[in-house]
Order: sequence, then structure tokens, then C-alpha cells
Amino acid sequence: MVYFGAFKIILYFTLFFIALHFTPENPERLYNRDTFSCYTFHYYTIMDIETFREYCLSKPETTEGLPFGPDTLVFKVANKMFALTGLDSVEFKVNLKCDPDRALELREQYDDVQPGYHMNKQHWNTVHFEGEVPNKLLYELIDHSYLLIVQSLKKVDRERILALL
Repeated sequence: MVYFGAFKIILYFTLFFIALHFTPENPERLYNRDTFSCYTFHYYTIMDIETFREYCLSKPETTEGLPFGPDTLVFKVANKMFALTGLDSVEFKVNLKCDPDRALELREQYDDVQPGYHMNKQHWNTVHFEGEVPNKLLYELIDHSYLLIVQSLKKVDRERILALL
């Protein structure tokens, strides 16, 4: 009984140290204007559909809708799609826009990254969010998709949105 109590104390101490050491001091989103890339400190959060939705909606001027029917949730910035997911599927899969070269690299590296389902296969990936793709990469892919759309906007719109990041 004494050993179990000591083990419990050591376990709590270890977990406290890990939480203290790895919890970010600043949970704000940082933005690097030189490379047009967003970094977040939410990588320790498990990416489920609600977390995905909240993360997408946290981006400036993002809207959500169901333009393809009640089973497909679409996220847009300035009325252009950057992410969509099916609500009727058992597996949590998301279509994300991607640079063509990076898309090929990701497909070679991960089995859970496939050419975009019902999308332009060169520019879109279908990513299985419950598979082998690291959580950190999932957030990066959402950021990448969002920023690809923002970069393609007219200068006035692009600068307005980038100023909000």
C-alpha cells in the first residue's frame, strides 16, 4: 500500500512537470508575414470535427455553410472555399487546398492523404483526420489551405485579411 501511494505521488509529480514544461506560455496565434504562414499552439488538442470547425472559424473573415446540401460543411474566406468535410461519413475526412508539389509529397509520405475527392486532384487533398497524420501537420495543412486562398485574392482583400492575422 505504501508503494502504491509513493508511485501515485511520483506519477502526479511527473505529469505536473510535463504539463508545466510543454504547455505554451502564450496560446495566441502567431503570424509570420514574411513567409505567409500561421503557427498555432493548439497541437496538443485532438482534432475532431468540432475542434476543426472552431479552428477554421477562428480565422479572419471565415464563413461556414452548406452549399452542397445538408451533408457537406464548407468553410470559405472571401467567398472562396478552403476546406470542406462530409457530415454523414463515419470517418472524419477533410478536403483541403494544397500547393501541387507539396500535395504530391504528402501523398507519398502519408497513406491518409489522398487526392481530393470530387475536387481538382492537383490542387486538393482529402486528409483522413483520424489516421496517421500528426496533429501538428493537420493544423499546418488547414493554415496552408487558408493562406493559399488569401494569397489568390485581389490585393485590397488580401491586405485587409492579412492585417487581421
